[in-house]
Amino acid sequence: MVRQYQGKSKINEVLFALAKPEVPGGYGNPYPRLVFAGPGGQYRVRTVLDGKVCDYMLTDGKFLCCLPKSCVMRRDDPEHTTVSIVFMKHCIRVVYKLDEEFYWYHSRHPLSAGGDLLLRGLSAFAREKRSQELLIEIAVALLDVIVDDLEKDTEDTGKALKTYQQALYLMRNQFQADISRENIAAQLEITPSHLSRLFRNSGIGNFTEVLTRMRLEYAVELLCDSNVTQDEVAEGAGFRSCSYFIKVFRKYYGTTPARFCRSGAQQKNEYELLNGEVDGEK
Repeated sequence: MVRQYQGKSKINEVLFALAKPEVPGGYGNPYPRLVFAGPGGQYRVRTVLDGKVCDYMLTDGKFLCCLPKSCVMRRDDPEHTTVSIVFMKHCIRVVYKLDEEFYWYHSRHPLSAGGDLLLRGLSAFAREKRSQELLIEIAVALLDVIVDDLEKDTEDTGKALKTYQQALYLMRNQFQADISRENIAAQLEITPSHLSRLFRNSGIGNFTEVLTRMRLEYAVELLCDSNVTQDEVAEGAGFRSCSYFIKVFRKYYGTTPARFCRSGAQQKNEYELLNGEVDGEK
């Protein structure tokens, strides 16, 4: 899908969605991401461009680089075609909207080191007046790396990879429930130790760490809704109690859920794993 965009579209302008000022009613996504219209499509958004909140129509060739904590609100348009590439801690999330349906893909690994350098370089120019020629050159190179990363991600079709991907699929669909390593292993008809080995070989963390990240990422999405209580967030994200949720959240983000919401301090670089690991579910 991203390769199709490369073949049919030519980047002719790079724009930056900024974190400030805040977009009324919007949510500052903690992860950097790229947003663009699909081939021949268009995408109407409300975001911050050049320091001002505005509505903007992304058309073919417009490449929106969104900084951490920036808000990009969709404006109602049932016919638009959009692509969003989100650079998360442990994977690349690709969201493709076509004919009012959303399609999702999560890679097994985060953006490669080369891609991360390009993304950081491009983001560093957000508040600087750089030529579009330079920005476009970096954006094209970044898209090339992303495509290579995603294609490598799907090259290995071995049995172990298929089982690992099935495990991730089950976890993403069941993380709100009281699931465990043993539960997922039983559904896959393998031993728990075999499942643990698959996650160790993946390079993105063990079973408990990955499950906790899924729950916390979903919790962050729920926290942006002021009508949802912390108890409801904890339950909705699959944590066994609100107190345990707060403990894990604080371990991962370095602050409490309440302060996280009030301050809006959701930038990726501000919240790294403390001591290199997350408290796990027991």
